[in-house]
Amino acid sequence: MESLILLMLGTTVLTFFALVFLKPFSEAVGLNDVPDSRKNHESPVPAVGGLAVFFGLAASTLAFVPFDSDSISYFSGAMMCVLLGVVDDRSGLSAKFKLVAQVFITLFLCMQMEHFLFNLGDLVGTGDIYLGSASYALTALAVIGAINSFNMLDGLDGLVGGVALVIFASMAFLFSANGISFDMMLAMALAVALIPYLLMNLTIPPFKTKVFLGDAGAMLIGYSVVWLLIGGTQTNSPSFTPAAALWLVGLPLMDMASVMIHRVKAGHSPLEADHRHIHHRLLAAGFSKKTVLAIVSFLALVMAGLGVLGCVLNVPQPLMFASFMLAFILYNAIVGQIKSNSVV
Repeated sequence: MESLILLMLGTTVLTFFALVFLKPFSEAVGLNDVPDSRKNHESPVPAVGGLAVFFGLAASTLAFVPFDSDSISYFSGAMMCVLLGVVDDRSGLSAKFKLVAQVFITLFLCMQMEHFLFNLGDLVGTGDIYLGSASYALTALAVIGAINSFNMLDGLDGLVGGVALVIFASMAFLFSANGISFDMMLAMALAVALIPYLLMNLTIPPFKTKVFLGDAGAMLIGYSVVWLLIGGTQTNSPSFTPAAALWLVGLPLMDMASVMIHRVKAGHSPLEADHRHIHHRLLAAGFSKKTVLAIVSFLALVMAGLGVLGCVLNVPQPLMFASFMLAFILYNAIVGQIKSNSVV
């Protein structure tokens, strides 16, 4: 318990100082988010939030957590994601190159770390669904999907950080049922690392200027979510079921899937950037930025809460999965009607 408390305090403090230190150098190293036709900020904003979170997380973990194969495996993949994101933030990489790089990182995750999806659980009541030779491909889809779902959600101050904090805190709670493990400590450290970032991103006093997560932050969060979901479900003593995992990441997952469906219906590429995300629709409907942040964060909290509750009450996996699919159908229908005539 003492090491967990030290880890949480250390991560918070070190991330804070990393933010303060990196921010003045953002322009010199080319890590500024410059406004364009798709962005609503008026002047360049330092995109060092993800890098600061990684530095705070890595330094405190190395200081207060035993150095073992789990920590080496996680940070090897996390470092590759952050480096890829930093290069993208600085120079702008093509979508195809990033996709290939993410697949490579996933293969490294699977082959070198032996950390991959192999069991989808009992989703339909016929017993556990084992993936066999499709394990690597499904893991790649999970990593790519998670990274891009958080990247897609990154369109409003505080949104990605708030949603990610809810997800990591929920997973930390579920991991704690099996004692203080590396995954539990990692989930909690990720949650608290996002707090100083959110304070600066939302310019909550004493902060007067903001920073963004950048692609480095979105990639770190997406990779970390998948790492922890695998660690929580693909073991002999799982902390939660694959069906519950869907609920834990329900908001970014539903938003990404819904946006892609509506793009295809409109005759566009599912990967084409637009303003169909839930936060864009709510803003177009006339809600203020603070209200939209509160609404979306609350939805993420409700979905993650249902996943936690399902685990605590031992709700059957087929029921958890069926209710998730029903919730997605309702979500897709409702969100699609929000000020739909103003969405481009």
